[in-house]
Amino acid sequence: MRPCIILAAVGAIAAAQEKEARPWLAGFGRTFPCDVLFVKGKKVAGTTLGGVVRRIGKRHGVDFFAPTMPSQVPRDWRSGGRERWVLEEFGRFLTRSKGLVGWGQEQTLSPRKKGLAESSGPLQALAAKALRLTAVRDPVKHAISACTHFGPCGKRSSGGSAYNATSEARLSWVSNDMGTGQMSRFVAHEPDSSQSPADFYHAIFVTDRLDESLVALALSLKLDLEDVLYVSAKTSHTQRRPKTEALDRDFKQGLRRAFYGDQYTNSEPPLPLPRSKRPADFSPDAALYHDAVARLDATIASLPTFEVHLRRFRKMQGRLVEACARGGARRARLGRDAGACLYGDQGCGYRCIDEWAAERAKRLAERRDRGNSPFVDRAREMAREAAAPAPDSPFVDRAREMAREAAAPAPDSPFIDRAREMARGEKRVGTVVTSLLERFRRGGATAASPVATSESASPRVEASRPVAAPAAPAAGAGSVQQSLLDKFRRSAS
Repeated sequence: MRPCIILAAVGAIAAAQEKEARPWLAGFGRTFPCDVLFVKGKKVAGTTLGGVVRRIGKRHGVDFFAPTMPSQVPRDWRSGGRERWVLEEFGRFLTRSKGLVGWGQEQTLSPRKKGLAESSGPLQALAAKALRLTAVRDPVKHAISACTHFGPCGKRSSGGSAYNATSEARLSWVSNDMGTGQMSRFVAHEPDSSQSPADFYHAIFVTDRLDESLVALALSLKLDLEDVLYVSAKTSHTQRRPKTEALDRDFKQGLRRAFYGDQYTNSEPPLPLPRSKRPADFSPDAALYHDAVARLDATIASLPTFEVHLRRFRKMQGRLVEACARGGARRARLGRDAGACLYGDQGCGYRCIDEWAAERAKRLAERRDRGNSPFVDRAREMAREAAAPAPDSPFVDRAREMAREAAAPAPDSPFIDRAREMARGEKRVGTVVTSLLERFRRGGATAASPVATSESASPRVEASRPVAAPAAPAAGAGSVQQSLLDKFRRSAS
């Protein structure tokens, strides 16, 4: 029974680890600005991203290391001498620096050349305390780019004659010369480590989702979006960097088989593919890429305003490229200084970017100031007063009192009483006239009947007595009475 319990516990731990990827900066106990280590890979937009990281450092007080060439190039320059020189110069740089420092070179933390372990000590010490960044790319696209730049992919001129290798030759170069773990080797912190390189870094850019990666970094470090604006470092192709040709079906299938395994020869795997579902022949670069995508997705999910900032950043980036990319209006106006680089070919055009960002910030500040001007404030105050007058204002109180008096006059007003008395008098007069008219009609209808003395002596007639319908007048006397009746009506009206 005990082995089952142990296996169940191990399975529960594995399931918990597999449940979700860690977002960026998980376990990072520092706040930015701080020391920075950016490990720059090959063909993963490392030059562009290296420029972004160096520009962030420049804007926030991080002094990035910039190696130089030795006065005399050693004989082993191509077999480890270059790495040794860079690492030793970095050690001297650390002794001179008094503030925050940064690293952004094409140099693995685990030296590929023998004899460099001692020289890499200062770099290892920086990695232990710094914010660790790197970048990865889809392994198939990475292989195509590397093969085009360094290998036989694409059509290029060599010795005056053009050549274009077959699909078999290209696949052979990828498998034998480049390998399926090049990205992992460049960013691994220890050789043969069981930990995924993606877990070692606090943030790992995904080149295929560059804008999303930069916005996620800015929000995670609480930076302004202006801090991560960039101009692409590689915008043209030459004979050394020929354009990638349309790849045939066999070459694509061969690359998918090499990186994703036989199961995904005809289609790419779901992205990101959990570690428990990856086949045994999944390559190290494919595993690194899927781990990086999972961490980026987890980071985006933890940022509630990410989509809003991403749309804003892309709008800013599009306008920046129009102004500061090669051929841009602002870059042409600024001249040579607009294309100045922070180091080598990293961070080129930073002056144009900084000027554009500063002018944009100034315009936004002026717009806010116009919104807070005293005229606007007074207008808003007047609008509020008009919408909701002060309840204790004497003018408002008097207006309300007059409105109430007009709607309901005081019952004891002498003018109101006199008006009501006159109305009652008019009503009585009208009642007497109506009574006489009624009696006159009855007299015309019955000419031979004398009027009763009691009726003629009483001038008052009850207003509630109904008026009888007039009878048809007699001949002769009726005509005279009718004439008199009409005349009386006209005088009464």
